[in-house]
Amino acid sequence: EEFTRGKTPMTKQEIRDIALAELEIRPTDTVYDVGAGTGSVSVAMAMKARESRVFAIERHEEACSLIRKNIEKFGTYNVEIISGTAPKALEELPAADKVFIGGSGGNMESIVRLILEKNPQAIFVAAAVAIESVGAVKECFERLGILKNIVCVNVSEGTKKGNYTLMTAKNPVFLIKGEGVC
Repeated sequence: EEFTRGKTPMTKQEIRDIALAELEIRPTDTVYDVGAGTGSVSVAMAMKARESRVFAIERHEEACSLIRKNIEKFGTYNVEIISGTAPKALEELPAADKVFIGGSGGNMESIVRLILEKNPQAIFVAAAVAIESVGAVKECFERLGILKNIVCVNVSEGTKKGNYTLMTAKNPVFLIKGEGVC
């Protein structure tokens, strides 16, 4: 709720928490947030990779503006915004240790391949809400031999209705983890 959001989709807190737990980001890890949206994941990553840099890759200028506002708001100045479309926007970046993919613009396999070329041991977590996206990410990770696991996260939030608290379900989100070879 503290994030500046606008009309750009945002990865909710519960999903961010689980995704970051799966990534196990260390203070010195170089991290990518591909399809960074509002930058909520980038900001959370930056708090964990505090001795390194987080690259927030985003192709929509409105979203880049929101990321800038959220960097300022949370003081996470180790986040660098990369305005452009992946994988091209990733070409000049240093190798990533950990990668969150919130959006790929249909370029999932070429994004993952480029990252693995730079660091064959990179760890990935991709978020998907559409069944078709889950299948596409799973197949991509399987083809590349990096599929580790798939988790479906279902979150409900309590809403007051008179004297009662009713649970309102949020969209389920799939987190697909991939690990490069050691």
